[in-house]
Amino acid sequence: EAAEPVFRLSLAVLGSLTSTPIVQLARYFELWLLRLEGVLPNLSSRLPEELASRSMRFMAKHPRELVSDELTEGELKRLGRLSEELIESHLEKKLKSSRMLKELL
Repeated sequence: EAAEPVFRLSLAVLGSLTSTPIVQLARYFELWLLRLEGVLPNLSSRLPEELASRSMRFMAKHPRELVSDELTEGELKRLGRLSEELIESHLEKKLKSSRMLKELL
């Protein structure tokens, strides 16, 4: 099935690999993918208010504009856990690749 928004998201993220930290790009891609698929809840309902608003500002940027201190390592891990939980809930099964992805990142 054609999915132009997902294709454009993928191109933007891939085009930013040389200038943006991979962990930042991974979280950005996950959050946007969840949003495009219609399963990203209001972040304020799942995260502390400050992190929710910082995450929304994070998502509002182009991947090339992300910088290494955009979100702390702990915040990125928390977003990663939330993304994984939402993806698994949406797919209704555990991700087999999550362990491998964690080792790569």
